[in-house]
Amino acid sequence: GAAHEGRAAIAGRCAELGWTCHVNSSRMGPLMAATDLAIGAGGSMVWERMAMGLPTIAVIVADNQRDQVNEAARLSLLVAMEQADASVEALQAQIRSLRGNSGLREKMSASCRRRVDGKGAVRIARRLAPCPVKLRPATEADSADLLEWRNHEFIRMVSHNTEMISPEDHALWLTGTLNNPARHLLIGFDNDGVLGVVRFDKGPSNAEVSIYLAPQRLGSGLGPNLLMAGELAMAEHWPDVPEILAEVLPTNRASRDLFLSCGYRYSSGFFRKSVGSAS
Repeated sequence: GAAHEGRAAIAGRCAELGWTCHVNSSRMGPLMAATDLAIGAGGSMVWERMAMGLPTIAVIVADNQRDQVNEAARLSLLVAMEQADASVEALQAQIRSLRGNSGLREKMSASCRRRVDGKGAVRIARRLAPCPVKLRPATEADSADLLEWRNHEFIRMVSHNTEMISPEDHALWLTGTLNNPARHLLIGFDNDGVLGVVRFDKGPSNAEVSIYLAPQRLGSGLGPNLLMAGELAMAEHWPDVPEILAEVLPTNRASRDLFLSCGYRYSSGFFRKSVGSAS
């Protein structure tokens, strides 16, 4: 920082070594993205480095940093050092160890990005702000709209069954769905009209979610709001369900990003999220 008492000495030494000294840089993101290894204090920058997937030697310089740094080290997200132990020799040894093990750095980087996606503030804001999406149970009166939406080219493209659904098959499916106590089909809407569809299928130990926006609302950015409203409705409808899972086609990047942004983790072929009493 510009106020660092050793700034001039550090800049001078960097000049002697042919290094670049960045002071109050406005390009920290690009700088971290281009970096293979960081050495830094164990404060809030720890989370920024992890979100960037930047392997780090984190030095604990304050008592309030100790718990988070040691827990991150336990999860193999960084290398932790106490300030009292961070001698030149000890730092050199850690640097040599990490520089010589690209596999470890790559594993650390991937683990960091899985654990910290940088979207926590958005998730908190969604929880705190009133959700603009409301839900109601689907009825037979929704049949024509549901068929039209399901047969839309984009919806079919990201579905497991990409074929057009006939009115007869759709009618049978909807009747069965509405009479199935293990299936919860919901229509989402807001002040601008119908938003999309959320369906939950209850299994022995979880519920599988399926979600899509109505074609006229694609690109609205309200997928997370619809999903969050669906999660709340499911928790009220089935309070004993401990986990929601979602199966997403490998080519469906939008849905993958949706579930990751809403706190789901990919494991064993599904995106998973703990909910209810088990969370």
